[in-house]
Amino acid sequence: MVKTEKGRATHWTGRQITPKPRQPGQSAPERIQMSERSTPKPETTTAEPATPARRLNRTDWIRAAINVMVARSVEQVRVEPLAVDLGASKGSFYWHFKDRDDLLAAVLEEWRLRSTIAVEVRLAQSEPNVKLRILRIMQLPFRSQSAARAADLELAIMGWARRSDAARAAVHALDAARTAHLCELFEELELSHEDADFRANQAYSTLRYVAQRGDIDLAARKRYVERVHHTLTADLPDILSAPTRRDTAAD
Repeated sequence: MVKTEKGRATHWTGRQITPKPRQPGQSAPERIQMSERSTPKPETTTAEPATPARRLNRTDWIRAAINVMVARSVEQVRVEPLAVDLGASKGSFYWHFKDRDDLLAAVLEEWRLRSTIAVEVRLAQSEPNVKLRILRIMQLPFRSQSAARAADLELAIMGWARRSDAARAAVHALDAARTAHLCELFEELELSHEDADFRANQAYSTLRYVAQRGDIDLAARKRYVERVHHTLTADLPDILSAPTRRDTAAD
């Protein structure tokens, strides 16, 4: 507290304190100003607000699981190591998935969508020539770096399928979907369903073969695919097909 006595400021601590004497020629305001100058003011710093971490979504966890599966194995896909790799808590994982099996089921579904519907839509939009579209499908394992990575994921899942009923069922379903799509393309080339199905299985068997034969030079595998494609389509007409409603569904 401050008590004023005869116009002078005194400090009150329960008893009267004799005020400091003024220096000769110094007024009270000047004395206060000197006192303020003699006491350095503490520096104030404004802390920058911490940048909040991006909230992980379901796709982030699926992609992280796929990376581990391709680089190592499905057995190494574990919740805690994934959380460490992503800089997240396990609580973030359980916000999106019930458990590890739920995550692995999501990986299989992501693989199915990438490897069937997405491929069909993209090729239908970029390649109207049906015979060339069949060739593009047969060349998928080595068309680009991303395609090669997709082939690596497929090999990992095929290895997993030898030990997992769920993975095995997913592989069988994908094989059936791809063969059915190739059959539809051969039917567009004016073949009967029986002949189209036979050639579709030949084309798909070639795709599977070249994807797994990493011991064969890439150029040799490409020549092999082109020769098989020529054998399967040389006697068929060149037909252009317009994108269907399904083909444009991804736009």
